[in-house]
This record gives sequence, structure tokens and C-alpha cells, in this order.
Amino acid sequence: MKKNIVLQNSVARVVIAPELGGSILSYEVILNGTTVQIFKPSLQAKLVRETCYFPLVPYSNRIRSGRFKWLESDISLPLNNKPEKHSLHGHGWQTHWDVVRNNDLSIQLEYRYKQAEWPFNYRVIQSIRLENEILKMELKIINQSELTMPVGLGFHPYFSRTPLCRVSAKVGKMWATDDEIMPTNLVDAPANLNSLNGIKVDDFQLDNCLIDFEKQAIIYWPEWQSKVTIIASNNCPFLVFYSQESDDYFCLEPVTHSTDAINLAAKGQLNTGMVSLPSDQEFSISMQIIPEATTAL
Repeated sequence: MKKNIVLQNSVARVVIAPELGGSILSYEVILNGTTVQIFKPSLQAKLVRETCYFPLVPYSNRIRSGRFKWLESDISLPLNNKPEKHSLHGHGWQTHWDVVRNNDLSIQLEYRYKQAEWPFNYRVIQSIRLENEILKMELKIINQSELTMPVGLGFHPYFSRTPLCRVSAKVGKMWATDDEIMPTNLVDAPANLNSLNGIKVDDFQLDNCLIDFEKQAIIYWPEWQSKVTIIASNNCPFLVFYSQESDDYFCLEPVTHSTDAINLAAKGQLNTGMVSLPSDQEFSISMQIIPEATTAL
């Protein structure tokens, strides 16, 4: 039987599902005496993509056709989200995670990958903790293979969406995509996204990776007189923004690299963000989500 784990204090509650991709099913806080669902409520989720957060490891988003060349070897990965034609989001979201330790306010999860189609052994530690209303998260990967390994990490939260919800984030350009959500060329990001008031989520349909992310984004819920500030570590200079018309949520995903970064780099694209991690070395990222009460925009 799958056992969820609850982190809770007097002002916030997080429900975690270690056996369902190391995911989160709920993150709610009390602001102005009212419970606010920061992440979309997902307590009934049966599949990982029905949850409201999962970790991205050892890469974010898509690798074209699941194929790339690394250290003169041709690597072919399973297409893990059929009928999609590309390999998606790595391994961590499709397996169980072991609980290393936990208490009322924090948990540490671990996942170990043994060399298979991805020809590298690695270990990942995911840490989640509450500090008052603030949710703090960290992902750390250790290369346990003998070869240097390509690495990318990311956080994939699903935020609650209201009709007046707005997002502000300082970013540079944005990767336009084709019908398979693969990057084509760099274009301007949505106008006003960089402004203080940002953009209304309902006005845009996006599934794009934005570059030169300055590691901070703000979400406003005017109906709830609430907002959150997302602060990512300095090694997350990319932000995936997902928003579709029919959904009751949207995603803002701080990540370390662009979509299909390893193949883009092989074609000469600069600053894709993919990391080369030597044997026995580690690489980590972090994110804070800071809720607070505010006046309506």
C-alpha cells in the first residue's frame, strides 16, 4: 500500500508521495486566515502527471527521438511517454523514491539509477522542508559511474490557476517550438512578462523554455489577495512556462538547461546549460517558494 507523508506546521501543509515519482500531492498555506492552495490540489492522483510536482532528473523536458551522442558513443533512450516521439523528463518521475529520513517539517528522499539505456550510474537525493509558509527544495545528483555524465536537473511544480492569476519573471528570449514541442528558434518572450505586474496567465497558451532567467518569478492571485515568490539557485538560468487554455493549473519550472540541450549543443548552439559531471562528483539545485498575503493587482 502506498503511504503518503505529510509535512505540517501551524500555517502550511505539504503531502508527499515517495512511491509516485517522489512527487507532491498538495501544498497549502494559511494567508489572511484563509487556506490557499499554492499547488493545484492532487490528493487523488493515480499517475505522476496528475500530481502537482515531480523532480526532473537526470535531464529536463525532451531529448529528440531519445537519441544523442556522448563521448563518441551513440546513446538511444526509451521513448518513455508514448505516443510522444521524444524521451521526456528523465527517470526520477517514473519510479519510487526511498525515504532516507523525515520528521514533521522535512523529508529526504533517495533514488538510485543502475546503468541501462542511460549508460551511467547515479544517485539522487531530494530534500523537501517547510519553514513557516515557505517550501524549500533541493535536488542533488552524484555521478557513480566511471565516465563523465551529461546532467540536467529541474523542478516541475503545477500551480493553482485562477481567472485573474498573473506571472512576472525577468527572462531573456524564448525558444519557439514545433508541433512536437521541440525547440526551433529563439524569439521574444511575451511582452510585459518582465514587468512588475507581469502577464495574465489566461491570455497565453505556452509550452516554452525561456532563457536568461534571473532566478526569480512572482505569481499573483488577486482573487485570493495572495502571491508567491519563486527563488531558484543561480545554476537554474532557464524557466519552462506551461499554460494551456483547458487546464486549471499552469507550470513554472526552474531548470538548468534548455529543451534538447545536449543535441542543440552538438549542433553548435551556445549556452544550452547541459552540465558535464565527472565521476564521483555531485551537482545540486535548489528552489524556494515564498507565499505571502498581498493586495489585489
